[in-house]
Amino acid sequence: MASASKMIVRPTLFWCLPCLRLDVQHFKPEEGKMFEISCVIDTHLIRTRCIACAPKHGRICETTSEAMEGNAYGLVRNLHWLSPLFDEEQALETRVAAAKLQRDLCRSFLHVESMHRDAHKIAGRRLFRNQVGAEDYKKLVAERQPALAPIPDESTSPDLQTRFLADNMLRLWIGEVGYFEWRNALRIFNDGRKKLVRGGGPGEDY
Repeated sequence: MASASKMIVRPTLFWCLPCLRLDVQHFKPEEGKMFEISCVIDTHLIRTRCIACAPKHGRICETTSEAMEGNAYGLVRNLHWLSPLFDEEQALETRVAAAKLQRDLCRSFLHVESMHRDAHKIAGRRLFRNQVGAEDYKKLVAERQPALAPIPDESTSPDLQTRFLADNMLRLWIGEVGYFEWRNALRIFNDGRKKLVRGGGPGEDY
């Protein structure tokens, strides 16, 4: 049980992009271990920054751009789907191949997320963004929100509510900068996955 002074939380979705970059940079697929995003937050002591960013002067946590949060969910879902391949009974060759797939998908996500920021002129930390670009981006997010499904009422089953929260997030739109690059990354990931395991998976819709 966490003490009152130290409540550690590992975000499953709204993790820090700098943490993801560092994790990718230092990840060693040849060890055959599953890739994990190591971003953690002490909710009692650090309210706005993760533990990695807090000690660094001027470094602010930067989460995924709002219009790509659904793609971030897709990344996490695909990474998690490979978890059975890292069981100890799996051959090292299989675990290494799965780890490389995870690393490459994370690299692609970071690249596409950067393309998205550049295209909408929101590159850099939010406090120092181009003001015009930031305002235009807020409008873009607001314009896309109505395209999402309506929030389910309280009578909806917990399973359906969970499904809504998981799937009903903004994603790259067809044809916009980064969309086809991300789709291609998912295709490569799924092609590699199919060589390692039979059966379904999250697919390329995320």
